[in-house]
Amino acid sequence: MPSRRGFIGYGINEQLYLEVLNPTDVAYTYKIREARDFGEVLAQPLRNVQLVATEPSEACGQLIDNGNLLLNQVALVERGYVCGLN
Repeated sequence: MPSRRGFIGYGINEQLYLEVLNPTDVAYTYKIREARDFGEVLAQPLRNVQLVATEPSEACGQLIDNGNLLLNQVALVERGYVCGLN
C-alpha cells in the first residue's frame, strides 16, 4: 500500500457521515470512520456509492471474499473483533 503521507484528505479523527437514502427502511445519516490501516484517503465527498458488507464481516486477513465489489464503494466492516484473538 502506498504511504498515506503527502496526501491531502480528511483527518483520521475527523467525523464523517454516510447518508443512506435507499432502501428507505434503513434511510438515515450514519457516522462513519476512515479505516486506519487500509483503504484510500477520503479527499472529497463520495456521491452515489454503495455500502457493501465485507465477507467475512470482520474483514480479517489479506483477502476479502467479495473484495472485487468494494472498488470505489464504502465497506461495512464489523467492529469489535480482534483478528486472530477471538
